[in-house]
Amino acid sequence: MKYNGSDIERIFNENLCLAMTGLESIPIARGRKPSFQGLNGWVYEQTIHSCLEDELLLQDITLPITQQKTLKGRAKVDLFVGLNTAVEIKAGGIFGDDAERYQKYCNIAAGLGWTYLYITKKETHKPYYDATKAVFGSDAAFFLDEETGWHDFVNAVIRANGTNKAGS
Repeated sequence: MKYNGSDIERIFNENLCLAMTGLESIPIARGRKPSFQGLNGWVYEQTIHSCLEDELLLQDITLPITQQKTLKGRAKVDLFVGLNTAVEIKAGGIFGDDAERYQKYCNIAAGLGWTYLYITKKETHKPYYDATKAVFGSDAAFFLDEETGWHDFVNAVIRANGTNKAGS
């Protein structure tokens, strides 16, 4: 593997800084620092997308990756990889009743024949960690503060798309 959880965190932080500096520098901002909900999440999604593309290329695997694919109605998944793999990306884990919503999404994805994976930087609140594992399953919920989190996530994407090339 090219990356690990620490690498992903570093790349995210570097690019978040670049995004904020870039937005601050556009004429209408007049030097004001951006402060709106969603920027961290968007940069984190782009980080995961970019690093996943790098990992697949490293293993000579070509899979289409699209962003914000409709799951059902207004519900979207952050990434859709190959023909059947939905990926939910959270920079800060889940909150409150998110587990109920994601359980519904998991059921919809299963009905479509999709594999539904979840990846986040970390989850420090044990009840939310346990809820995430319960909803997505131990083999489909990945936490990048865990030693093999990134490695296991990439391999899950590869396996879900029917290739035997699992990285080391």
